[in-house]
Amino acid sequence: MRGFLIALTMSAFWIQDASAASGAGSGGRLDDPIPRVIRPAGPPLRLETVATGMTAPNWGIAAPGVPGHLFVTDQIGIVWSVDLESGAKSVFLDATALIVPLGIDGPGSFDERGLLGLAFHPA
Repeated sequence: MRGFLIALTMSAFWIQDASAASGAGSGGRLDDPIPRVIRPAGPPLRLETVATGMTAPNWGIAAPGVPGHLFVTDQIGIVWSVDLESGAKSVFLDATALIVPLGIDGPGSFDERGLLGLAFHPA
C-alpha cells in the first residue's frame, strides 16, 4: 500500500510539474525542451548482426568462463549459444515444453509471456 501511495504522489507531482513547464495553463506554446544543440560525444557505436533464425530473441548474456559466446533467450523457450566469431548457434537449453503457449491473439502472435531472461551463477 505504501508503494502505491508513493507512486500516486510522484504521478501527481509529475502532472503538476509538466503542466507548469509546458505553459499549458497559460495557453502558451511549449518551449523547446532541449534549448541547446546536443553535440556527439564518446566512442562511435554500431550494430552488427551476430546470428539470425531465432523466433523472438529478447535477452543476451555472457557466461563466466565461456569466452566468445553469447547466450540468447528466445521467447518460445529456447536458450541459444551463439559463437560470436562464426555466428554459429546451437541449442543450449530447450524449455519449450515448460512454457505457457504464446499467442493470446491466435497462432503466430506473441505476448509478454515466455522465456524472458537468463542469469548465470558467477562460478
